Amino acid sequence: MLQAILLLIAVVPLVTGLLGILPPGVSSDFYGTSLRTDNPGHVILDSNYRYYSGLWLGIGLVMLWIIPSVEKQKLALRMLSLMIFLGGLGRVLSMVTFGIPHPAFIFFTGLELAFPLSLLWQARLVQAQ
Repeated sequence: MLQAILLLIAVVPLVTGLLGILPPGVSSDFYGTSLRTDNPGHVILDSNYRYYSGLWLGIGLVMLWIIPSVEKQKLALRMLSLMIFLGGLGRVLSMVTFGIPHPAFIFFTGLELAFPLSLLWQARLVQAQ
């Protein structure tokens, strides 16, 4: 069951990370945004956006990698949990600073903040063996 849930969760960084890396016409159509490249601030923002999309895609790939042997991947799951949790804290800070985003992002924030609970589930699997 933990493997199935991790697979479902892994779809989010895999799909959104890939979409964030795609050329502007594709990703801007999906996200409903358009960054003009004649503005230096937009060029930097676009560069950072695609960089972090690549990291997000990498998180999804690592999650796929640990799924088959999740009960043995204690350190990898801890590191993923830390990264995802810190990202959720970043979203909370954004909400406090700039306001409440689309409800989907509130849902994602909840998942990100709760993701470390997967460590408890993994520990129970190890004890059961």
